[in-house]
Amino acid sequence: MRFLRNSALILAAICVGFYLARAPGNPALFPTKGAGVTIHVVNNGWHAGLILHLEDLRAAAFRAQDSQPADAVVLLDLARIMGQGEWVEIGWGDEAFYRADVAGLLDLPIWTGVKALFGSSPTLMQVFPGSGDPAAVFFNSDVMALTLSEAGFDAMALALAAAFERAPGGWPVDIGPGLYGSARFFAARGRYSALMTCNNWVSAMLRRAGVPSSAVFSTFSYGLAAELRLRSVAN
Repeated sequence: MRFLRNSALILAAICVGFYLARAPGNPALFPTKGAGVTIHVVNNGWHAGLILHLEDLRAAAFRAQDSQPADAVVLLDLARIMGQGEWVEIGWGDEAFYRADVAGLLDLPIWTGVKALFGSSPTLMQVFPGSGDPAAVFFNSDVMALTLSEAGFDAMALALAAAFERAPGGWPVDIGPGLYGSARFFAARGRYSALMTCNNWVSAMLRRAGVPSSAVFSTFSYGLAAELRLRSVAN
C-alpha cells in the first residue's frame, strides 16, 4: 500500500512538473514561414540577454507608430541613443544585483540576493551596443541564433519597450554607464523575484514572439538554453 501511495505521489509530482513546464508557443507567430528576423540569446552561465539588430527595432517602431505610438517612441529613442552599433544586447534584472557587478550567484552578497529574490528593490535594463558577429563579441558566452517571424518580432519588441520606465516625454530613462564597454543602464518596470529572474524575463519576451519557452526551465540561464536547443528553436 505504501509503495502504491508513494508511486502515486511521484507520478502526480511528475505530472505537475510537466504541466508547469509546458510551453506550447504560438504557431501563428513561430516558426516563421518566410525570411524572418534573426535575433540572438546570449548566456554567460548565470545571466541571459537578448541581442536585437537596431534596424529591426527601428522597423518595428515604424510599423507600430499608429497602433502603439508610446512604445514606438521608446524603440526609436533607444535606437538613437545606442546608434553607434549594429545591434544591442539587452538584459533586465534587479538593480542592486546588476550594480554589484559580480561574476556569479555565489559571489553575490547574501542580503542583496535575499532582497532581489523577494522583489524589494527596483529593476533596470542594461543595453550594450555592438557590431559584427555576436558570437565573436561574446566569445566567453553561449550565443544562440533564433529566427522569428516579423509579427513575432514586433510583438516582442513592443513588450520590450513596455518594460522600460518612461521620462515625461515618453522616452526611456537613462541612469548612467553600464558594466562594460558603451553599455548604459535604463530604469525598468517590473519586480525581480524568485519567480521572475532575469532569465525568466528573457523567456517571457521570447513567448511574446511565439517561441515555446517555459518559465520553469528558464529560471536559470543554462535551463533556458537547454530547452531552446532541445525544442530545436535555436542553434
